[in-house]
Amino acid sequence: MGFKRAVRVTIPATSGNLGSGFDCLGMAVGLYNTVDVEIDTLSPSVKKGGVVLKNIHILGEGCESISKTQDNVVFTAIKVALKKAGIHSAGVSLKLVNNIPVTRGLGSSAAARVGGITAVNAVLNDRFTTEDIINMASKLEGHPDNVVPAIVGGVCLSYIEDKKIGYIKFDKIKSKIYAITCIPGFELTTKKARAVLPKNIPMRNAVYNCARVGMVTTAFITGNLRLLDFGMRDKLHQPYRSKLIPGFYKVYAAAKRAGAMGVALSGAGPTMLAVTESKKTGSIIGERMVSAWKKYNVLASYKVLEIDDTGYRVEKV
Repeated sequence: MGFKRAVRVTIPATSGNLGSGFDCLGMAVGLYNTVDVEIDTLSPSVKKGGVVLKNIHILGEGCESISKTQDNVVFTAIKVALKKAGIHSAGVSLKLVNNIPVTRGLGSSAAARVGGITAVNAVLNDRFTTEDIINMASKLEGHPDNVVPAIVGGVCLSYIEDKKIGYIKFDKIKSKIYAITCIPGFELTTKKARAVLPKNIPMRNAVYNCARVGMVTTAFITGNLRLLDFGMRDKLHQPYRSKLIPGFYKVYAAAKRAGAMGVALSGAGPTMLAVTESKKTGSIIGERMVSAWKKYNVLASYKVLEIDDTGYRVEKV
């Protein structure tokens, strides 16, 4: 039996890695994309045996560069979810309102994939479990560190066991914390940021990061955010990616001097993330980071964001 239903999904931005937790730590922050999706299996214009993109409107970040054709990331995720649900013929209409900057290390692609899959799930009256959604989105994304917090919110540790994604959400963060995202005016694709990473690393660097991931998780469990100073330090990816980001260490140092409890690249970069317990201090940190980048002729802006503890939201429209 066919149907024609529409939903709106709101998805938070995410910051992956948190320094030492390469491809496994991430947090959801209060900056959002919305995805309006209409799925129609009744219209005579829907060809039997195909999922077609009927129309798409994109507003906000990336509106000029994001694909408006069949390879759009949201639409691709919708097709994957419909196929898993056994639906092979449908017409899809999309309206995307983007506040998350693209190719800046704030989880825009994860938000797109989560938005597409959860929209299908809502249209189909919650056909999939949370685990189904996480595994579908992570397979498309390639790693779970952004996907998991976009779905369940908060700060999460993700892991892969027997090709399945598991996660731990730190529900009892005892301190009120703010994420300062300092966003430069240039892009850095994940593909390029991964290409500079070595295929092999020294054992001592692996041990270094293992200890610091322990510090980060302890900080968020206990509320002792002083541990983030050492915990967010890294030897697996930032030393290599920093070469792609003019002024990386100066911006890092400026944030620390201004009172940041921890500083790292946000995801693959080039956005830089700082953490503090004070919104007022967050503004000072952001201003200092912007000023430090200006010395390298990089124009940047900052946002002081709360942690989003909910993950995606769905409304029927």
